[in-house]
Amino acid sequence: MLAAAVRIDSGGWTLVCAKPREVVVAPIRAEVWTSAAFAFGGLALSAGFVGWIAVSTGRRVRAAAIAADAIADGDLSARVGPQQSRELQTLGSSFDAMAARVEHLVARQRGFAADASHQLRTPLTALEGYGELLEDEILGPLTGEQRDVLVRLRTV
Repeated sequence: MLAAAVRIDSGGWTLVCAKPREVVVAPIRAEVWTSAAFAFGGLALSAGFVGWIAVSTGRRVRAAAIAADAIADGDLSARVGPQQSRELQTLGSSFDAMAARVEHLVARQRGFAADASHQLRTPLTALEGYGELLEDEILGPLTGEQRDVLVRLRTV
């Protein structure tokens, strides 16, 4: 039982109000439980939303990681492609531009290597032909020094 007393000075009276404890506490308890339910519900919704964003973003970042691994393995045509968020769009565009540049540079390097190989092969073939002429002494007899030079050329 809960009781409250107030003294009324004008009449010398004391006003006493008494109620069972459960009648006073029950509405307070109901409000506390309702507030807690709303708070935990909001927290659960917020956690679900944050989790969804994290998984969604992680999936997009994973696409960039897969493309990077493909390029590292030699697939220079791998690209991230368009993304939905502005930050990931920027990341994807930068990654794709870098991949295109790397692909272009590797193609130029391969072209240079092929061209250099061809350009070097022609004089080496001519030297080899002159060496065979010298070795067969078609151009005349060889001196000892010329034979030593010819042997060194053959071992290179």
